[in-house]
Amino acid sequence: MFLFVSMVLSQCNREGMYRLPILTYLDTDTVQAIAFESDMIPAISAYTKASNFLGQVFNEVNAILIGYGVQLQLSLQSTINLAQFLDCGHPSPINTFMKSIDERKRFRTRYNKLFIIYCDNFYNYLDLNRGVYNGNSECTTTSGIMYVNNVILREKIKDVLLGMVARTKVKRIGTNFERNLCQYVNECVDGQVDPVGDFSNWLRFVNNVNYDDGVYHDVLKYDVTAQQP
Repeated sequence: MFLFVSMVLSQCNREGMYRLPILTYLDTDTVQAIAFESDMIPAISAYTKASNFLGQVFNEVNAILIGYGVQLQLSLQSTINLAQFLDCGHPSPINTFMKSIDERKRFRTRYNKLFIIYCDNFYNYLDLNRGVYNGNSECTTTSGIMYVNNVILREKIKDVLLGMVARTKVKRIGTNFERNLCQYVNECVDGQVDPVGDFSNWLRFVNNVNYDDGVYHDVLKYDVTAQQP
């Protein structure tokens, strides 16, 4: 959890906005679990319920980041099959799973990545500080979260996303967070040949909920290489 400190926000670059895609992976059981707990239209698919739940959480983080001229874009990837490399009987399944992910070329990319996985024996991960994995390189973070329920997942995702862009655990939103965030986008977007995001000469809230005039759509997947209007 984090606290807000009263302060005057200043954009990291006053000439526009940084957009950072977060490649997000779910397994089938996680999709079903999120959908089961989601208070949404019953007729829509489990995948759509899960994608819109995640979009709402991303939007909460974006409401914090918009004042700095930074926005996160949910890029929901194809559902993954965990049967090959998830051992739920292991004392720390999230750690073993994430280490196996790090070794697979399929998931190697310059963009930040978030994996949310499900095991039946999740009761050891009710604490907000447990069942979370963060692997960092210079600019890219690969994070994993063990699903418990939607309430806990919401808070863990927000903590993870803010930690990604600050490159440290965030306990409060204040001057230290602003400095870390702006340093991150300056180094990892402006200063990279292969940046983790892009910069546009406009400032607009990125809405990650796949919802339009009351109609839900079945696909929430952004082309992370595309420039936004």
